[in-house]
Amino acid sequence: MSSSSKIPPLDKIFLIGLWIGVVLEVQSQQQSCASCHLAPVVQVCVTIHVSTSLRQGLEAFIYTPPGAGPDYASLYFAQEGATLAATKNGLYTTAVFIQDLLLIWRMYIVWTRNWKIIVIPLGVELFHMGCAYAAVVILTQPDQSIYTAKITTLGSLGWPLELVVNARVTGAIASRLWYMGRVVSRAAGTGSTGISKNNAYTGPILTIIESWAILIALTFVMLVLYKAGNPAALMCTDIATQISALVPYLIIVRVGLGLTHTLPNAYKSYKETNNLRSLGGSSGMRFAPNRLFGIGTKTSQSGPPQVAVTISETITSTANDENIVLS
Repeated sequence: MSSSSKIPPLDKIFLIGLWIGVVLEVQSQQQSCASCHLAPVVQVCVTIHVSTSLRQGLEAFIYTPPGAGPDYASLYFAQEGATLAATKNGLYTTAVFIQDLLLIWRMYIVWTRNWKIIVIPLGVELFHMGCAYAAVVILTQPDQSIYTAKITTLGSLGWPLELVVNARVTGAIASRLWYMGRVVSRAAGTGSTGISKNNAYTGPILTIIESWAILIALTFVMLVLYKAGNPAALMCTDIATQISALVPYLIIVRVGLGLTHTLPNAYKSYKETNNLRSLGGSSGMRFAPNRLFGIGTKTSQSGPPQVAVTISETITSTANDENIVLS
C-alpha cells in the first residue's frame, strides 16, 4: 500500500466506529436473554460483525508489515473491497434485512394478520435488499469504491428505500394502534356518567415510534454523509449494524422494565394499592358500567347498574395490554 497525502483519516474514523460498535454489542448481548425468541440470526450477524471489526483493528494497528508508513492504517481501511470489509458489508446488509422483516411482521400482526397490508412494504424491501446486496458484490471487484457510478446509483436507491420502509411501516403500526386505542377508549368510556378516557395505546405507540426512530435517524445521517462525500458514512455502518439488533430488543426491554410512557406510573400505583385487592369491591374505584361487557355488574332497583374495579386490576390489565402489543 502506498502512502497518499489526500487520504482521509480513516484510521481514526474506523477506530471510533469500532469502539461504539463494541459498546452496543455488549448492550445487545445483555438484553438478548430477555428476547431470545426474536431474530437470533441478527444476533449472530452482529456478533460476527464486531469480531471482524476487531480483526481489522489488529491488522491495521498491530500486525503491520515491516516498513509500514504512518498512513498504513488509513490505507488499510481504504481497501473497501477487501475480504474483511466485504464480510462486514454483507453482515450489515443481512442484519438490516432481518430487522426490516421483523418490523413488517409486526405490522402484519397489528393489522389482524391481513396479508394484503404487507404486499407493498415487502416488495419495496426486497427491491431495497437487491440493491444492497448488488452493491456489496460489485464493491469486491477491482477498481471499485463506494463513489463509483454503479455503487453511487445503488446507494442512492438503497438507503432512501430503507428510510421509506422503516418510516411507513412504523407509521402504519402506530396509526393502527391509535385507531384501536380510540375504539377501546370509547367503549370503556360509555355509560351513564359519560366518562371519557385517553387513548388506551398511547404508551405503546410512543414506545414503538421512539425505538424505531433511532434506526431511521441513523440511516438518514448515513445517507446525508454519503451524498456529501464524507468518509464517516462508512463508520456509521458499524454502528447501524449493532443498532439493527438493539432496536427490536429495546422495545421488549423497555416494557419489561416499565420504561414506557404509561407503565412507570402504573407500577408505582400498583405497589401503593396492591392491598386493595383483598378488601373487595367496596374499596375499589367505581366506574360506570361498560354495556359491551356483562362481567362483574350488579343490579339495583334504585339506580343504574354499577361495576367495581380495583386500581390494581386496572393497572395489571394495562401492563398486560402493553406487553401483548409490543412483543
